[in-house]
Amino acid sequence: MIDNIILINPYYQNRIRSIAQVSIGPPLGLAYIAAVLEQNGYKVAIIDANAEKLSEEEVLCRIMHVKPALIGLTAVTPTIHICYSIAKKIKKEEPSIITVIGGVHATSLPKETLNECVDFDFLVKGEGEFTLIELVDALSKNKALSYIKGLVYRENGKIVINDTREAVLDLDIFPFPSRQLLPNRLYKTIDSDRMTCIIAMRGCAARCIYCAVEEVAGRKLRRRSPSNVIKEIESCFYNYGVRFIAFLDDTFTFDKMWVHKFCDEFREARFHKYVKWSCLTRVDNVDPDLLKHMKQAGCVRVEFGIESGSQEILDLLKKGITVKQIRDAFNMAKEAGLSNLGFAMLNAPGETIRTVAETKKLIMDLDPDFLQLSFATPYPGTELFEICERDNLLISKDWSKYIFLNHQLIRNKNLSENKLKKCMWDIQRSFYLRPRYILRTLIYMLRNIGTAKTIIWAGMNALKLLFKNRKTQ
Repeated sequence: MIDNIILINPYYQNRIRSIAQVSIGPPLGLAYIAAVLEQNGYKVAIIDANAEKLSEEEVLCRIMHVKPALIGLTAVTPTIHICYSIAKKIKKEEPSIITVIGGVHATSLPKETLNECVDFDFLVKGEGEFTLIELVDALSKNKALSYIKGLVYRENGKIVINDTREAVLDLDIFPFPSRQLLPNRLYKTIDSDRMTCIIAMRGCAARCIYCAVEEVAGRKLRRRSPSNVIKEIESCFYNYGVRFIAFLDDTFTFDKMWVHKFCDEFREARFHKYVKWSCLTRVDNVDPDLLKHMKQAGCVRVEFGIESGSQEILDLLKKGITVKQIRDAFNMAKEAGLSNLGFAMLNAPGETIRTVAETKKLIMDLDPDFLQLSFATPYPGTELFEICERDNLLISKDWSKYIFLNHQLIRNKNLSENKLKKCMWDIQRSFYLRPRYILRTLIYMLRNIGTAKTIIWAGMNALKLLFKNRKTQ
């Protein structure tokens, strides 16, 4: 009988230390799975080692104190080796504990993952709520595993991959994430120390070659109803004191009518007076009226993918946008009174000193309020990974190095590794060390005095990284 389950989010925040990476949010995937398990009568706990800054030994200590029947771990590519290590330690201490791995990396490389780590008993592909509940039910009642869609396991020494599970179309059927199992006081962003994240939709119709969302959530966009999202916000506000929400949807404004309806209902509930929010979206999915409506409904920031200032690189990445659309979107956001963040990357295949210069110029012209500059990273499950494998451009398959903010994984035929690091440092120095930007950040800090500590930490970290990188040039 599976009478006790622990779900684990590994500690990785210390490994992605960067200028623009200071937010710590809840592991919503695990919280959704926990909610479904609890709904079906199972006892569940979540260890968010990332938020609590727990070492592997501390995680193991908590597990051995409880000795659950089953452990579930989630991993992206740069954290999969941490999950390998935790699973190994668990099996060494208590071999009877059932170990399950899920997440985007496991979904993209199921056979490789089970071959690389014999300490995982099962692997869940894709969205895991119903796959895991069926697995737990099957193990509890000694039922066959072959019918469980989305499950990968070993049988007679061979790895068996069951049929793919169909995507759930009606997202409103899911219970809200089990936030009562999370250390909510530890989640923070530069906007608020009383924040959480919400997922309003799953899937993404875009075809960017560097993104693995298709592996987990598919291309078909599935939306929750606006009223269902409002009810979750209400729960977060009254039960957990949340004052800021970061929507994690890849393209929040893909369906503009949905967004308008959400904004109307948000205002009708009068949450816009107490709860602020941000979202990610594409530059080709906004217009002035939409952004103005979002601002009126409590949105304070929109986050856009710039990726590159070179149309040639944008086309190679299959981003489906133009440089003009990027400029127009940032201008519209500023005119609507919204703060903005831009994501950009260097070292896509074909990157040259000219395309880097075009990216730098665009960033400086846009002058975003926040910038996240990274290296293009070929994650498993993406077309970019396939291209790099085919063209012998992969520098390493050491998954621990697949940290897009810190490491180069694509062999560049035009620019040396040192030259690319210098280009990265040059753009960051030129952007962050401007008196205009520093003054703007100070004003932002004064207006958000509650999160001043986080902003100061980010600023000190930025200076440390900038001057550290300068010494290496």
